[in-house]
Amino acid sequence: TRVNNNLDNILQQFTNVADQTINKADFNQILQDATNIFADTQQLNIPQNIDEVNSLHDCIFRMHKEFIEALAAIAIHSNLGIITRHKNINTIVFSNTQEQQEIKELCVAELCKLFSRNSPKIIILENTIIVTAQLGNHSCTIEMLEDAEAGKGRTLKLKLSDDFTEEKHVQGKLKRFWFLAQMLHNVGLDENASGIKASVEESTEILSIEISHIKTKKKMLNKFKTLILVLNSMRNIDLYLNEIFINKNHIDWNFSTLKQYMVNLSLKRNQQCFNHAIIILGNIFLLNDEYKQFSYAKNNKFYHLFHLIKNITTENEIPKLFNNINNIDEDVLLYNLLTVNMSLFLKKNLIPLINYVKKSRPELFMNEKNILELCSHNGILLEYLDSNFQKNKSVVLQAMIQNIDSLQYADKELINDDEFMITCIKYNSRALNYASDNLKKDKDIVLAAVSKIGSSLQYASDNLKNDKDIVLVAV
Repeated sequence: TRVNNNLDNILQQFTNVADQTINKADFNQILQDATNIFADTQQLNIPQNIDEVNSLHDCIFRMHKEFIEALAAIAIHSNLGIITRHKNINTIVFSNTQEQQEIKELCVAELCKLFSRNSPKIIILENTIIVTAQLGNHSCTIEMLEDAEAGKGRTLKLKLSDDFTEEKHVQGKLKRFWFLAQMLHNVGLDENASGIKASVEESTEILSIEISHIKTKKKMLNKFKTLILVLNSMRNIDLYLNEIFINKNHIDWNFSTLKQYMVNLSLKRNQQCFNHAIIILGNIFLLNDEYKQFSYAKNNKFYHLFHLIKNITTENEIPKLFNNINNIDEDVLLYNLLTVNMSLFLKKNLIPLINYVKKSRPELFMNEKNILELCSHNGILLEYLDSNFQKNKSVVLQAMIQNIDSLQYADKELINDDEFMITCIKYNSRALNYASDNLKKDKDIVLAAVSKIGSSLQYASDNLKNDKDIVLVAV
């Protein structure tokens, strides 16, 4: 009832806004009604029916969006606010003091660094700063409050949405929510405050971050600057996180997993997973210098770490790398590194890593069960295995299924084995490309490939490319 009453009050104020002047008292009442709505909805029990939850949150966020959009009209017609535009950033200031002007200039300068698909908006009130932006497909809202509800005092809040409809990207997106929260903790955003409260709502697919009891306004603004830099570095990181394992036993992530990891960002398990992710991402980012996006981190420790990774030339330097970062499970980390798509790594880093594992963890490369598991995630690893595994049909088949190009590293006897190559072709007709020259002249082998995909004819011998029977099957 209170929610409906407050909504009615706000809507009544917005009615025919273009034809009326809203005074400061009325505007303050709108703010109070909006605050009441927020407080009341936080107290509601979550309905059992998921549609009701969606409807409730849809209503809240739609009202929030309409409220933000309406502020420009209110500023114009009430003569209480000043609207300015710098580059693509719109600013509405309702408290035109020297301090608020300085805050506006700081916010604009920081938002110019932010990758945003639309025009970010900054709303500056007497005790509240609200920033809204569209980061790719993500809606982002940042609030800086001088006196937040429930006695939280000076508080910085972030709400970030994502789209989890594409199943193939869900793992990366869930990990990115966690990685963002963990990164904010690791760069010290919770210092001089009461810590970071991180939560995620599955029904609305929104991550919430809250840092409360910040000691001074200056520290809150500095945290805002760091937050913008961190948000910018999260661009496309889900694509990499989708491909890597960062925890033990290679568990799949879902919203329940994410919530468990969000409970306490300081837990040893969280820090281990984060450090594993940083080292793995460091190896990946070095291909295109993306590691520089983390140079903002506290004491530049991430930049320093990536610099160490970049300069690895022998296996003897890998322990030095591990010694420069605390709280890792070396066994889990090495295993996770070996399951990353090797094509994402710098070649010069990969060979020392393989050599180091062979010396320090020989059991990983001696046990067929381990090798099969590794190849199921990273077929290209076949290139670095001992010759007895390159002759092993089960290992080569597993590697080929994961990555067809791994067949180029199979033993010559295997790629000349007609039965084995027929099996490979059943999984992927491109296997013909890696068959021996003798098998590329074998009509039955080539027919098996072109009957699956006609374009496989390009891998056949020159004579069979002109064979009438094969060409008819291929087309």
